[in-house]
Amino acid sequence: MRRRFAHETAYPPHGRHPARNGQRGPFGRRRGRAPCRGRRGREVFCRVRARQRPGRNQRRERPRKPKRRETGGIPYELGKNLRVDSRQEGDKVELVARVTSRWSFGWGHNSRNLHIEVRMPREGDLQVETGDGAVEVSSLNGNVNVHTGDGSVKANSVSGTIDLHTNDGGIAVDSLKGDIRLRTGDGSIEARDIDGKVEADSGDGRIRIAGRFDALNVKTGDGSVDTRVLPGSKMASSWTIRTGDGSVDMVLPADFQANIDATTGDGHISLGIPVTVEGTFSRSQIRGRMNGGGQALTIHTGDGSIRLSKS
Repeated sequence: MRRRFAHETAYPPHGRHPARNGQRGPFGRRRGRAPCRGRRGREVFCRVRARQRPGRNQRRERPRKPKRRETGGIPYELGKNLRVDSRQEGDKVELVARVTSRWSFGWGHNSRNLHIEVRMPREGDLQVETGDGAVEVSSLNGNVNVHTGDGSVKANSVSGTIDLHTNDGGIAVDSLKGDIRLRTGDGSIEARDIDGKVEADSGDGRIRIAGRFDALNVKTGDGSVDTRVLPGSKMASSWTIRTGDGSVDMVLPADFQANIDATTGDGHISLGIPVTVEGTFSRSQIRGRMNGGGQALTIHTGDGSIRLSKS
């Protein structure tokens, strides 16, 4: 079965998409595809689609008289202002898409849209880099590294060492397993059905995460944090939940063991879990042991309430 990775951008992209078990093949410019076959019939397949959408001031009907129609730019065309190259070194396949002509003039303000789809074996490593555009990854097992300067990132059914990063955009993931790192400079993070070690970091945005965790570190500069820890989670080391400005809502298994240190700069703490208080106990700060204690669970918000409950 072929596995899918897709990238869509409205601006000139630069992407590298290495994967294992591929051999270099010819690039069909007319059809916009680049197949790279490897051993046992495995292949890496790239499809490129370029579209141009009319702007607000343009009419979609009356396609006649193209010479007089106002346009906001020259459409992407393979072999002319759009170039896609593929090369292979050992078991690594690299696909690079480049727009060779960036500037055009017109009154219509057209939106040009470039969609790149890569199909590869499930077992393989993937690295994606783009300056501006959304990225989607699904059904992969390996080292997955995605970075976009401006755009959302989505991932589904991915396992291995996973690093998803966007400077400006949201991250939404489902059914991830392994060593997971989610980072956005400005945007929300939504993560469901997670299994493994997790680090989630947003400069400005809400974070919602649920799963079975071996390690958990969550931080946002401005936004609420909603964390659901499923049964089977283990604290091999300390966990941290932090927000500069926002509430924290955390659900823990009834038999979870931890040394809890919860503080809020401006807000209150409500407990729905059994905690043996040790030392500080106030409306804004609590230190104690849950079910006899364990590794340190630190929860802090600069401005907001903290609610701890059991599932």
